[in-house]
Amino acid sequence: MVGIDGIAEALEQINRKTMYGTVSNEIDNYAKVIIDIAAYRALNRDFPTYIKNGLENDKYFYIEQKAITIDNVGKSIRYLSLIFFKI
Repeated sequence: MVGIDGIAEALEQINRKTMYGTVSNEIDNYAKVIIDIAAYRALNRDFPTYIKNGLENDKYFYIEQKAITIDNVGKSIRYLSLIFFKI
């Protein structure tokens, strides 16, 4: 089985070897980009370089995702724990 959202339950299943892999959605990066785009648009200001470089057709912003498998699931579990701890 393969997943697409990198949630804690998927990471646990990968760690137990009952799921092959999933894809990390890097939620903190998504949140930053969404807030920054909304704020710059609302203020009618030019986007910073990182947004300009990431936009396609002034409409789409792609955030790199990474595959999570048994080889790197431990690192992803620690990362996810830190994100939820910060909130």
